[in-house]
Amino acid sequence: MCSTRLGHYVTICMDSIKDARLELAKAREKAKASQKVAKVTDAEAKSLKEALEKAEAKRVKAKANRVLERKRRKMTEAKVAKVEKKIESQIFEDGHLAVEAFKASSEFSKIKVEFSEEANEARQEVHLVALMRDASRAKKKSAGAEQKLLKMKRSYEEALAKIKHLRSGI
Repeated sequence: MCSTRLGHYVTICMDSIKDARLELAKAREKAKASQKVAKVTDAEAKSLKEALEKAEAKRVKAKANRVLERKRRKMTEAKVAKVEKKIESQIFEDGHLAVEAFKASSEFSKIKVEFSEEANEARQEVHLVALMRDASRAKKKSAGAEQKLLKMKRSYEEALAKIKHLRSGI
């Protein structure tokens, strides 16, 4: 009976060892599967981390580019404003010089002399008309003087228009 009990205990121990070995094998298989999942998860995490770092680097670079672009735009706007101011002063100076040149021109002097002479004649004739009843002749000469004045004004305006046209081509 002792040997039967001993055999029975040996069988139970062997079964227990066998079950423990099976459980150990299952646990090892689960551990391997968990390690594989962990490796895949680590690889995915590493890949995601690299992607995040690249995206962050791109974001920082884009922000730096925007800052540089703003600085360039401000510098360009300042340069444009400076050039516009310079052009404006040049246009004003050119216009002034054109007016002075026109005033100094012989054509302007001639028109002024003619106008002065005609105006004097017109005034004298108007005075004489009152005395000699020649009002119609004085009115015609006065109108002629006005026409010449208008002609002179048109010439001046044409000269200004030419100056503006020349300035727009600068």
